Amino acid sequence: MKRYEEKEWEATLHRLLNELEPVPAPPTLLPRILSALPQADPHSVRGWSAWPWTVRAAVFLALAALAGLSGWLGTVCLWEPAGEALAAAGKPVWALWRAAGAVAQGLAEQWLPTTAAPRFLLMCVLFLAGTAAALLAAGYVRLLQLVSAQIRPGEYHS
Repeated sequence: MKRYEEKEWEATLHRLLNELEPVPAPPTLLPRILSALPQADPHSVRGWSAWPWTVRAAVFLALAALAGLSGWLGTVCLWEPAGEALAAAGKPVWALWRAAGAVAQGLAEQWLPTTAAPRFLLMCVLFLAGTAAALLAAGYVRLLQLVSAQIRPGEYHS
């Protein structure tokens, strides 16, 4: 067959096939196909409790090792550098905190009765108030650091 004859034959065949009506599948086709498929064994899928104890112990040890390694890497790579930066930035806050604690303890010893319960309650309230103030101050310092990093020297901001 020549090339142009192939193209004509292909076009004619394509036209004839497109003119045909679609033939519906017989109603028994799907049940026959499903019956030919291999049946799944209901016992082949087992839960965690059906695994052998040795495999469960190995999986547990592997996951525990992975969690320990993740924690160690997080500590070394994230927490220690952040802790050093926080300690360097928080030295003035820590000094103020210790001074406020000494003043509060002196006031509590002078003005409160000698029983331990009211003094302990006052110290708890002062501790919580001081902690809140220290957290607010640290947040304010961090906000100033972020804002001052965005301002270029010599630039005017209102």
